[in-house]
Amino acid sequence: MERIILYTKQRCHLCDEMKLILTNIQSSIPFQYEEIDIETDKALSEKYKEKIPVLMVDGKMFAKYTVDEMKLRTKLNNL
Repeated sequence: MERIILYTKQRCHLCDEMKLILTNIQSSIPFQYEEIDIETDKALSEKYKEKIPVLMVDGKMFAKYTVDEMKLRTKLNNL
């Protein structure tokens, strides 16, 4: 299974929107993802700063700031 990671932080409306999309997709396509709060890791905080949320699929950036739900559904269906 591919590894899916969502880099996020608290008080981030774009992060909340991306999480909602992931939750919506999970209702029809079973998958798991790891959510990592960049504020808990100094290196991640420096790397991403305000450039979040970032959705990684198998070590590659799939989306930053927003995600196209249909493209993500297609990607997850092909995993």
